[in-house]
Amino acid sequence: MASSASILLAYRYVLFVFFVICNAIICSVAVWNHGMPEVTGHDYQIDAFLTFVGAFGIIFIIPTVAVDLFRRNAVPSRVWFESLWVGIFCLMELAGASALTANMSNMSCSSVNDTVDVCTSSLVMLSFAWLITVMLLVYLLALTLSAILHQDAGVSVWQSSVRFFPWYATHASLNSAPASPTRQWKKPLQLSAEPRPPVRQAVIEKSPVTGRAAARPAPRPEPSYEPSRPAPPVPQSQAPLASAEPASLYPAVLKSSLPTVQRSQTSDTAPPPLGDWPRRRTEQSPASADSVAPQSTSITSSTPRHPRNGSNGSLSGRQRPIPPPLDLTKISAYR
Repeated sequence: MASSASILLAYRYVLFVFFVICNAIICSVAVWNHGMPEVTGHDYQIDAFLTFVGAFGIIFIIPTVAVDLFRRNAVPSRVWFESLWVGIFCLMELAGASALTANMSNMSCSSVNDTVDVCTSSLVMLSFAWLITVMLLVYLLALTLSAILHQDAGVSVWQSSVRFFPWYATHASLNSAPASPTRQWKKPLQLSAEPRPPVRQAVIEKSPVTGRAAARPAPRPEPSYEPSRPAPPVPQSQAPLASAEPASLYPAVLKSSLPTVQRSQTSDTAPPPLGDWPRRRTEQSPASADSVAPQSTSITSSTPRHPRNGSNGSLSGRQRPIPPPLDLTKISAYR
């Protein structure tokens, strides 16, 4: 949250101020206490150590804060560097405060003026040493835990600046929009894949005439599906056509012995157009006459003619045969 980040940064600057104040008081009191006459049970080495810690803290914190304010993302303002020096000074202040606490139990503070002054100065150093130690420890824990929580932020939090890193930054969440209606799709139809005929590959053959290789398409494979049965044929009503025989002039006795002429019957059910009727009659009449003519001539030629003997027309010892029928087709020859 934004409030947590602002609290962390505000506590950081407050710590810097108290760090300078506490170290300045500890350093000055330790120097003054070191120049006092000896007091029974007082260890002056603790005063020397606290003098060093206070002086070194002031010398270190002033340039560090200046670089952090005037330079962005500098090394002294990075998370790893600040966690390091805060931890070191926390240990040093803790060591000095613990030693001074242990030494205060051995001191014999009497009503002598010099002894009272040393005891009072020691109590002042002890209070400020513990104060700065607790403040450094709280800031060290807060900074370290915040860095660990932000390791998954996508950037290296340990290499970032403490002042510019988005601590506990959260994006403003908008109200969730109403859920869009989802269309329920029906189960798709599963169609079986239609078998495709394989691609015909060209077969290369060598022509015996030219000697060159010629490519011919491969035979088409038969379909794998079963061919459908043909529909039964629709019966067509065929009107019987009466065979029109040409008129014959032969007598009825010879008509049965003559070979019959079979005419091809047209299978056309529809009558020919009106314009063709006269033409087809004229074309068929000579054909019928020509077909009858050879038959008559063959019969005539096959029947032997005997010369008549006598006026009565009787044959010698035989009965007169029946004369052949007249061939009217060659009537013009007997003029």
